Amino acid sequence: MSSATKDRLNAEIEDLKKKHKTVSDEKETLSQQLSELEMRIKVLNSQYEGKITRLEKELQDAQVEKEQNEKAAEDMKKLLEENQHKQKL
Repeated sequence: MSSATKDRLNAEIEDLKKKHKTVSDEKETLSQQLSELEMRIKVLNSQYEGKITRLEKELQDAQVEKEQNEKAAEDMKKLLEENQHKQKL
């Protein structure tokens, strides 16, 4: 094998090593970014689930309060009708 061929092959090998290093570094960077994004997704999902739980609780509380208010209004209406009936007698 001639010296020129060896030099050319060595240059190609060095070029390939540099490209491999670049690709390897990019892969590591992307892997870190993926890990960070997965963590952010977990945090956002947790916040979302927490908000859903709070809103469901608020809705349930509002429904209970509405039912209590309707019952109180019905009781007041009955009392008013009873008082009006007594006044007629």
